[in-house]
Amino acid sequence: MADAEARFLAVLNLSAVIYFASMEFLAVSILRGDPKWLVAVGAGCAVGWAAYRYSCDLAKVFGEYFRSAFDLYRLDLLRQLGVNAKNVMALDEERKLWTRVQSLTLFSDPKDQLMLEFRLNSENSPRPGQRS
Repeated sequence: MADAEARFLAVLNLSAVIYFASMEFLAVSILRGDPKWLVAVGAGCAVGWAAYRYSCDLAKVFGEYFRSAFDLYRLDLLRQLGVNAKNVMALDEERKLWTRVQSLTLFSDPKDQLMLEFRLNSENSPRPGQRS
């Protein structure tokens, strides 16, 4: 997953560098009054666009890795958040549960019908009279 992210970011940064170089070529062309620099501007824009399009494809690959990692550990994440969830749920029940979690994290004061049942995580919580 880290390799996919590194490739995506490298190509995206490369496209940005190429676009900035093209802007410099444009400035040189204007300042010198030499139109042959416009060829470099056009070529730079074309290569920058191609690199950007390729980075979009790499972003899709990275997104799939990220999504699959999240799907793999989603129930562990619910447990770590302290949300009482059954190990096996129907897809629509799980979607409703994640909507409730999202509402709680975004608004921190959800409507009564969106309240979740939390459990106290005894491993990570401080004991009475103990500092956190």
